[in-house]
Amino acid sequence: MEIPEMMNHIFAKPAMYLSKPSVEHLQTWIMGYAAGLKIKSLEIEEPVYYGFHDWLVGQFGFGHVYSWSSIISFVGKNESKAFALAEDLWNKYLDETKKVDEVTRIEGNI
Repeated sequence: MEIPEMMNHIFAKPAMYLSKPSVEHLQTWIMGYAAGLKIKSLEIEEPVYYGFHDWLVGQFGFGHVYSWSSIISFVGKNESKAFALAEDLWNKYLDETKKVDEVTRIEGNI
């Protein structure tokens, strides 16, 4: 399962994957998942997932020195709000990414 799909599963049922709904726990879980894929010698080129950080930096004007979970935690103010915000931002990012992909695909066919 690819990382973006896994993120959607975690947002849908956080208690199955995380000890508590926390953005920091989510990022740690995803990093462990990616490490496991790498150990299994599976390709993990995930431009969608790895583009999320750059997108957040652009949205909020933070530098690249902050992790995506740190940015969302700061903006969300507390853990529960930050986790809900993370899901909202992730879905908004996916929507925007899909629109860019569609435009690129259409322009490629011209």
